[in-house]
Amino acid sequence: MQRIQILMTIKPDGTVEEKVLSTGHGLNCVKASQDIEQHLGQVGDRQLTDDYLESLDSESDYVQMFEDLTQ
Repeated sequence: MQRIQILMTIKPDGTVEEKVLSTGHGLNCVKASQDIEQHLGQVGDRQLTDDYLESLDSESDYVQMFEDLTQ
C-alpha cells in the first residue's frame, strides 16, 4: 500500500491550505486530495508543483492537468 502525506493548515480566517507531500507520482496528488476537498468545501485556488508538471508525458496528461486546474 502506498503512503500518502498531506499537510493541512487551518488559517485564523478559517480557510484551509492543503499541500500533498508525497504520492509517488505527480498526477496522483489531485486524486489523493479529492475526497478531503469534497468534505471541506470549494477549492479557491490550486497550484501545481514541479513534480506534477514533470509527470506529464502525453496529450491526455495535459488534458487532465487542465481539468485539475479548473475543478
